[in-house]
Amino acid sequence: MRTPRSACMTALTLALLLAAGFVVYAQLFLGLNLNTLRRVVFTNYAYASNLDIRLGIVRSEIAQAPSSGAVLVLGDSIVEGALWPAWCGSPPLNAGVSGAGALALDDFAAGWLDRSFDAIIVATGVNDAARNRPIARTVFREALAHVLDKARAKAGKVFVATILPVEKHGVLGEAHFDNDLIAAFNQEIRSLAADRGVELIELYPLFVEQGGSAMKPGATLDGVHLTAESYRVWLGEVSRAVMAKRPCPAN
Repeated sequence: MRTPRSACMTALTLALLLAAGFVVYAQLFLGLNLNTLRRVVFTNYAYASNLDIRLGIVRSEIAQAPSSGAVLVLGDSIVEGALWPAWCGSPPLNAGVSGAGALALDDFAAGWLDRSFDAIIVATGVNDAARNRPIARTVFREALAHVLDKARAKAGKVFVATILPVEKHGVLGEAHFDNDLIAAFNQEIRSLAADRGVELIELYPLFVEQGGSAMKPGATLDGVHLTAESYRVWLGEVSRAVMAKRPCPAN
């Protein structure tokens, strides 16, 4: 007759074997080294908590915004980390969420777009080109189309920006993100802008290295996130594009 102790030992042995099998699978078939695997497994708990907090902050800021003249910027950590300038007297609402891509924004935006905005800007996509969890080009197009359709129903003017490339090197460079997939996603963004009748903000050519597909060297802090000087260029082009199509009302 099996004792409770032997049953526990059997369960523990099976758990260890499953864990070992998962580690081997992750390294051989997913290309994740042990350090990356550790971060994926153990930091996801902290990320989930931080995500809930960030989503709550965005909801709160949207609720606090004035009923007219509000501009919403949907995006990822590049949007979240930007020091947005004031347009027509007030800065846009920063709905950037670290780690978000088109699929995530499709989910998040449903809870944010229950009111009207003067304009909505969508700038996302690099996380969808992560090498350890890329999404298909068709899936990206469908998810972004949903976001743009929701935005068009709630804003007088909608803008969509092309995705920036990543640097060849750096902690979050080409080893982690696929520049060829980013270029393919950008083709879908340009096509969707024309199909949906939204304004295109063409940022990719400002940052891609000449004759290649990677970010200009030295334009980021870690391969993805922008330096202060790069932000000045990025925000300057976004501001120029928005103000050209959405001038401030005359006093």
